[in-house]
Amino acid sequence: MWCKVITKGRVFDESTDAKRFQEAFLSLAARKTWPVPSDFIEALPSKVVPFQRHPKLDSDDNRRRNMMHIAEISKKLGINVPKVDDNNGPEAA
Repeated sequence: MWCKVITKGRVFDESTDAKRFQEAFLSLAARKTWPVPSDFIEALPSKVVPFQRHPKLDSDDNRRRNMMHIAEISKKLGINVPKVDDNNGPEAA
């Protein structure tokens, strides 16, 4: 019955959810009363993976040099390009 209740309207994948199931049952094992399926669902850890920033591929010095080159080319072409401030975003040039 637990299996029917837990899986109704949900899809689980053994390769990604087995550890979550183990953690949920371990947290329920500490209870003094018999849990119900809704307790298990509430005890399941989230599937959401926190956002991770990608490492910078280039150094700050190279970035500054490249931005200077872009500014020089833009000036020659007569294009007004906003100046980028690392801390506050784009500023008017």
